[in-house]
Amino acid sequence: MRCDAGSLPVAADSGARDATMKIDLSGRIALVTGAARGIGAAVARTLAGAGATVVVTDLEAQRAEAEAVVAEINAGGGRAGSRGRTRGHGDE
Repeated sequence: MRCDAGSLPVAADSGARDATMKIDLSGRIALVTGAARGIGAAVARTLAGAGATVVVTDLEAQRAEAEAVVAEINAGGGRAGSRGRTRGHGDE
């Protein structure tokens, strides 16, 4: 799924005629935790589509999935990288 550059989805019940709003995040950096899959990955893709440089993080166990999200964003013309790991429950 790829979002048009500068378009972010708007809730269907917001009353907006167009289901997107225009926003330019060029020159901004977005840190997205839990970005290896699901909602986190969708948020990372959407922010990249709006022009942000995205830093993708997730648990170490999802590192390969996080790297796949980074590769997808970069292949689509966005800028993304991964950094470190988010601590899981029970980590000390």
